[in-house]
Amino acid sequence: NEITIEDVRKTLIEMREKSSFNISDKIQQLDKRGFLVPNGQKEKKKLWLISNRGLEFLRGLKENARR
Repeated sequence: NEITIEDVRKTLIEMREKSSFNISDKIQQLDKRGFLVPNGQKEKKKLWLISNRGLEFLRGLKENARR
């Protein structure tokens, strides 16, 4: 699924997590590391997809959390 910076912000609020960081900067860092890729725009908001590399990273986190 495509995500926006606003989606990330809303999810952090729902999880009751404090976001003392700039979400846009973090998204850009994930893009540079190849974990996210831009996927156009919708309603003037940039859309992002999790790349295969990002999915592999998340799977690794999930596996480590089970141990």
